[in-house]
This record gives sequence, structure tokens and C-alpha cells, in this order.
Amino acid sequence: MQEWAPSIVAIVAVLTTAGFAKRQIRASTVTAVRMKWIESFREAVAQLLTSSCLLSTETNTQEKHEHLNELVLQIYRTSLLLDASDETHGYLQLDLDSIVGLISGRESEKAGKQAAAIWSAAQSILKAEWEKIERRR
Repeated sequence: MQEWAPSIVAIVAVLTTAGFAKRQIRASTVTAVRMKWIESFREAVAQLLTSSCLLSTETNTQEKHEHLNELVLQIYRTSLLLDASDETHGYLQLDLDSIVGLISGRESEKAGKQAAAIWSAAQSILKAEWEKIERRR
């Protein structure tokens, strides 16, 4: 029995190390994917808010229509990055849904407040995602 003990210890050590390495690789992969999502989300929200601002200040009808099309595209792009099962993401989706109607309906003051709500919700989501990354490290 004693002659098998070193072999058993070695096998257990190899399996433990392999399991640990597998978890580390998975954590690194998840972190990298989450960081990429964060960057994509930041970019989408920044473009959306820029389009919103340009649209609310535009006076030329043709350019206003182009900015509205761009804003709708940015809203859909941002919406596709959201997790429908997350409550905070749901609040942002509601804000996104209402901003087009406000801007196209010439309610630019309300649209500005809605853009601020989008900014605030986006910041909350980004903070939560960064905290998830930090916990994995």
C-alpha cells in the first residue's frame, strides 16, 4: 500500500492542477468577453447619445431625417447588447423606446431628460459589469 501512496498523491496533484487551470482559463475567457461587451456597449451608448443630440439641434429637414435614421440604428444596436432578463437593462430599454418618439415629436426638452436617463442607466449597467469582472479576478 505504501508503494502506491506517492503515485496516488501525484495523480491527485495533477488532477487538482488541471482543474484549477481549467477554471482559470474559463475565468480569463469570460473576463475578456465581458470586457469586449463593455467596450461595445460604451461605444453604442456614446453614438446613440451623439445622434440624439445632433437630431435635437438639427433644423434642416433632410439632415434631421438622416439623424433620426442614425438614432434608430443606434437604439437597435444598443438594445441588442442588453440582457432582457436583467431589471436594470429593462429600465434602459424603456428609456430607449421612448426617446425616438420624444425627438421626432419635437419634444426636445423631454428628449434631453430622456438622454440623461439613458446615460444614468448605462452607467449603472457598466458599473455592475465591471464589478462582475473584478469578482472574477
